[in-house]
Amino acid sequence: LSERFSTYRDHPFLLWSKGQLTYSQTDALANRLCQRLRETGLTSGSRVGILLSKSPLQAIASLAATKAGAAFLPLDLEYPPEMLSAIAHRAELSLIVTVTSSRSYF
Repeated sequence: LSERFSTYRDHPFLLWSKGQLTYSQTDALANRLCQRLRETGLTSGSRVGILLSKSPLQAIASLAATKAGAAFLPLDLEYPPEMLSAIAHRAELSLIVTVTSSRSYF
């Protein structure tokens, strides 16, 4: 993965209606989030829930979890809070990456 990021560093990696991020920009953002995840105690082999809308941030969070050596589980914002809570419990998630507006689910 790091070889691809260094080979294509200035090429577009994430494209969406309001902009784009290059491989190097995406890698830098994922590295920062990976560091934050590790600071919370995330270790290799942990499980991380990703409760975000489909967006560049969701892709960055998935990449950050992978860089941290964790498995990630995308969670659907459309699911009822009770279902999300049950999934998180059964999956034994160490933490959930989300934004402030989604915190009320837990």
